[in-house]
Amino acid sequence: MTGNRRVGLLVVPANNTTMEREMNALCPDFAPFLVARVKRPARTLTRDDLPAYRVSTLEAVEPFLEDAPELVVHGCTAAGFLAGRAGNAAMVEALRDKTGLSPRHGSAWPDHRERHGDGEQRPPPNAP
Repeated sequence: MTGNRRVGLLVVPANNTTMEREMNALCPDFAPFLVARVKRPARTLTRDDLPAYRVSTLEAVEPFLEDAPELVVHGCTAAGFLAGRAGNAAMVEALRDKTGLSPRHGSAWPDHRERHGDGEQRPPPNAP
């Protein structure tokens, strides 16, 4: 662990330039976040890229495990939308297995039951 502070790990695509600042502001107890930058193609991510992106995500986390993060935030909206609800859940599970942390996560696929009040889960209107 790094000193007496709480350790947070942010996992983002290598080209993400905003989320580190945002998470440090939103979660000051974990700031400054450690940042695992995930290798990705130098173009728009596609569904075909997801298996390699998953491997890259887990490899990017590896160097930070000895810092014993208490919180891991996976911030890749594109991969979440492309993978769908089940694929996103599988990525969260893989990160949980890798880090040993219990999942507490939001996702690109929010639960709309309360908003709709009908008990049905539906993806956001613009979701693939």
